[in-house]
Amino acid sequence: MLRSNADQATPFHQLGYLNSIADAVGCSVFIFVCSLSDKPVAGAALLVRRRAGVLKEVVLPPFTPYSAIVLPAPPKVTTDFEVKSREADNSSCSVVIASLFEAIRTSANLVRIHLSPKLKVNPSSLDRSWIFESFQTYVSALDRDSPLKENWSQNPKRILKKHQADFRIRNDAGAATIAQLLNQNSYARHDRTPLLAADAVVKLITAQVASKRASIFVANHIETNSDDAAIVLLRGPLSGYYWIVGSKPGPAMTVLINHVLQYCADEGICLFDFVGANTPSIADFKRRFGPELVSYQGITSTRPKVVESLRKTARRLRS
Repeated sequence: MLRSNADQATPFHQLGYLNSIADAVGCSVFIFVCSLSDKPVAGAALLVRRRAGVLKEVVLPPFTPYSAIVLPAPPKVTTDFEVKSREADNSSCSVVIASLFEAIRTSANLVRIHLSPKLKVNPSSLDRSWIFESFQTYVSALDRDSPLKENWSQNPKRILKKHQADFRIRNDAGAATIAQLLNQNSYARHDRTPLLAADAVVKLITAQVASKRASIFVANHIETNSDDAAIVLLRGPLSGYYWIVGSKPGPAMTVLINHVLQYCADEGICLFDFVGANTPSIADFKRRFGPELVSYQGITSTRPKVVESLRKTARRLRS
């Protein structure tokens, strides 16, 4: 059911992906299905982590920007005659959404969800205990018949013109360790802690490549024969994702992004998601490639009294 709505589908909805990331971070996948008139109309597959044996938390795992949730979409209005029907459908949708989120909340003490930009939940559909936040990402629309660099700023255009010939680009299914190391070094360069242990990242990348959900692109500097940048491209039916990436300082990533965008356009991928625009320095680099800034919702819920009670119980059990 989670994969049946093509308009909402992302690679992060696929159970194969979720099982891989759950294994990497030590979580379990919980599946929720909400039905209307005995027909499944909404659902979620979420990762749940246990803490101290008794606390359960719905988490947003590393390298996973969007939660695997499918929501009902009311039909479009085509005639005045359908307005009342649509109002009734909207009401039903609100009930379904509220029911789904209540089921999720009762399964855990702490809940953290990020909806993909394709989905929106009206805060009035949920009770006030849910907290809504706004996040942003950059998305590029791709068309194989249109110039990809038309909206680029002058800086990446100059870099590409000067350095494109310095690199050879390869699509390398065996480059998971190279991608992991470049990603790890990029985190260190920005004084950030890697999201997962090195072996877990390699295992995660390898699983997605083996299942044909991901491809690894590497920019190799011809003169020095060094691998200077890598992009693990995660693919959905019509979208590509700048998933696990890393580079050495210099022009390699700009050259590689140009290649990956062209590859996506040639493959019929319509949208390229740069996966986040919430860290200023990184967002500024992505902005130079002319994408559109789009918002997505973060929704959280906690039950403080229950959480504190369970924490006290956990402390007594450990003492």
